[in-house]
Amino acid sequence: MNLSTLKTALGVVTGTSIKEVLFDFYSVMNEDSTKTYPFAFWDVGAAEIEENNAKVEATLQIPVYFAALFDYTSHDRMTKWQELKAQALVYFNKLNSVAGSKVYIDTRTMKLKLYEVANFSPDQDIAIMYTVTMKVYF
Repeated sequence: MNLSTLKTALGVVTGTSIKEVLFDFYSVMNEDSTKTYPFAFWDVGAAEIEENNAKVEATLQIPVYFAALFDYTSHDRMTKWQELKAQALVYFNKLNSVAGSKVYIDTRTMKLKLYEVANFSPDQDIAIMYTVTMKVYF
C-alpha cells in the first residue's frame, strides 16, 4: 500500500463525529486555514514504518491528534479531553470495521497524551494525541 492509498483509507469519517481528517502539518499550524472541528491529524511525517515483504504487510507507528475548539470561560478541560477520547475510539473502530479495509489499528495498546490550549496550533483548540500502531496490508 502506498501513502496516498493509506491517506484515502484513513480519511473515513462517515459514522463518526470527526469532521475532517488532515495529513498536512501546515494546515494544522496555519492560522488562516479553515479547519473543521473536531478534526484528526495523522502526522505521517513522524511515522516509523517496518515493512515485511514476505508477509505483504507493514507495521506503522504513527502519532494521530484529535482537536476540538476550546473556550476557557465555558469548557472544562477534563470533559473536553474525555469527549475527544470517545470520538477518537469511535473513529478508530470505524476504520477497523470498514469492509475490505487494508488497515488494522490495535486500540488496546495506544499511548495517550493530552495537550493544553494553544500548544497544538495557534487556534483556541485543545487536543489529545495517540501513538497508534497499525498493520497495513498490501
